[in-house]
Amino acid sequence: MVYSSFASYYAKKSLSSLQLSRDINVTQTTAWFMLHSIREVTKLESFSISLKSTVEIDETYIGGKEKNKHQNKKTKSTQGCSTKTKTVVIGMIERNGNAKAQVITKVNSKTIEKIAINNILIGSTILSDEWGACKVLEKLYNHEYINHDLGKYIRESVSTNTIESFWALFKRGIIGLSYSIRKKHIERYLNEFVFRCNHKNYNVSNMFNAILLNTGNYLFYKALVGRYETQSS
Repeated sequence: MVYSSFASYYAKKSLSSLQLSRDINVTQTTAWFMLHSIREVTKLESFSISLKSTVEIDETYIGGKEKNKHQNKKTKSTQGCSTKTKTVVIGMIERNGNAKAQVITKVNSKTIEKIAINNILIGSTILSDEWGACKVLEKLYNHEYINHDLGKYIRESVSTNTIESFWALFKRGIIGLSYSIRKKHIERYLNEFVFRCNHKNYNVSNMFNAILLNTGNYLFYKALVGRYETQSS
């Protein structure tokens, strides 16, 4: 577990269970469970973090592209931003600071407002794109946005480049781990990338100590999979 903690969180794009199984000579299923156990404990730290000052917020959709699927597996009218075949996640990141992210089931103003209040200090500056659901934030925050639909991606200090870079790294990371990730596991992968982002300036020993400080929430294998089976991611 010591090696897996170090290897998974010091690797920029994460570590696959297959690679870990080879490195420490265990089954792929054991390695997969070890990695998810570590991802589970790292979520504890983010609960105590409140983002402040200037915070970028953005949503993204996790899931395969319909055009890449076999004809008999395609779902009609779901190309692009669709919750029918994709999982929506929302991310928030301070300029030169901490990040937070979570899966959401409803993409609307009420959801965005609740998430902002629970995670971002009231009165902070929030930067977003033209996403309509974010307009509700103007009641409690200094909300500014950039209109990507008009081909604009930066206006003076207003942009969402930081959170978009986080999403790009996250997506490249999970693509490298597996062809597909089950919806119920996405939040654990988010935990991993958020934790790594928030400790990107830590050296090896400090990174490992940060993981140890968050232990205390044990993940049982049956709770992870729902039933005993071999996983591939």
